[in-house]
Amino acid sequence: MEERTENLEEGYPEPQPEENPPYREIERTIMSAKRAPRKSYAGTFSFFASVTASAIFIGLAIHGGVSLLSSSAQSQSQGERISVRFEDSFKRETYGELVVSEADSVDFGNPLMLDSLTLTDGVISATARTDQTLADMDSLVLYQPGGNLFYPPANMTFPVGGSADLKTMELESGADYLLCYGNAFSAKLRVVTFPGGTGVQGETYSTVIDPDLLNIAIVRVA
Repeated sequence: MEERTENLEEGYPEPQPEENPPYREIERTIMSAKRAPRKSYAGTFSFFASVTASAIFIGLAIHGGVSLLSSSAQSQSQGERISVRFEDSFKRETYGELVVSEADSVDFGNPLMLDSLTLTDGVISATARTDQTLADMDSLVLYQPGGNLFYPPANMTFPVGGSADLKTMELESGADYLLCYGNAFSAKLRVVTFPGGTGVQGETYSTVIDPDLLNIAIVRVA
């Protein structure tokens, strides 16, 4: 029997196989990384896409709202306005402003509707629609907004269906007068409207019928 002396003579034990060599640990780390689920960016992308879309939508909505308000403001500023007596001059009011400023004197919610309105050589005439209720004492009245005079003098009134010469009235240059309906004992004067009608442009006197003013009849003095 041969003795195994080649390693013993040198004082070294016989090498044994390693149970967990270092490369095994490295191999396990690499395989674990391969088997690990890959991180998905789909959810993150979807979230940011939603945020971006929402921001764009809100931006468009704000832009649209601003444009609408700007358009409305521009339309309001360019719309027809009425001259209202203010101290020693006039101020210009929209229909909405006029309703507020003249609320104590004029009823804008119960108008008398005209069937015709004419102006020829300074002579004005008007007839009411046949379905309108008229009182015996009521007349058509030229009322100056802001004038602090509820019922004008008799020479500034005329009967429905009749006519009046504006040149004989004490109408102020640059002023507007609402064509109203009522009498000296009325709680309020009622405005007169001419739906579907048009105004007449004259050198000194004109009639104004404008949708911005809800078709109330106005006598304008140049």
